[in-house]
Amino acid sequence: FRRVLFRSYFEEAIILEPNYIEAYCNKGIALKEIRSYQESIKYFNLALEKKAHFADAFYNLGLVYHELGSIDLAINNYNKAIEINKDFIEAYWNKSLALLIQGDYINGWLLHEYRWKTKKFEILERKYNQKKWLGKENIKGKRILIYQEQGIGDTILFSRFIRLVKLLGAYIIFEVNKSLYSFLKRLDGIDEIIYSDSITPSFEIGRAHV
Repeated sequence: FRRVLFRSYFEEAIILEPNYIEAYCNKGIALKEIRSYQESIKYFNLALEKKAHFADAFYNLGLVYHELGSIDLAINNYNKAIEINKDFIEAYWNKSLALLIQGDYINGWLLHEYRWKTKKFEILERKYNQKKWLGKENIKGKRILIYQEQGIGDTILFSRFIRLVKLLGAYIIFEVNKSLYSFLKRLDGIDEIIYSDSITPSFEIGRAHV
């Protein structure tokens, strides 16, 4: 009901002020939320007709095309939003997801780090003094903490890559949800496994996430 009400308000705003660009974009967002994708595309494009360099409209077009599975179009619109606003964190973040869908893992995972600047993830990031490891520094002989960032399924899925980190010569401390402890404690490449609510042992070079 709220979404329908908002749509009505935006329609009234457009009638009262046909050049109210934000109203077109906001109506497009409301339509996107009820999955009326083609109508939402129409209103984002109307906003862009009024203002060609409107980063929010390009970003939301990217989200719609992303939902529709048109990944190339999604990335194209994210790029346009970023060209206009170099600090458009959400556009970088969603672009990373689109690149990963396409199998562009190198660029996708690099941009994936923007998640820590989004409202969704910034409250979840753990603050350590150690520098975060992004795969570039030599970690031979170093103690590295790998901890669960998201859900249990993702932890199981990505834990298979721990062996590759071990091959770089690191001492692996793996922190997991208590429910996964017995399942993952024999995982190849782990030197030490701890519960997520236990005291974190000392580590050196930084941290990674699964």
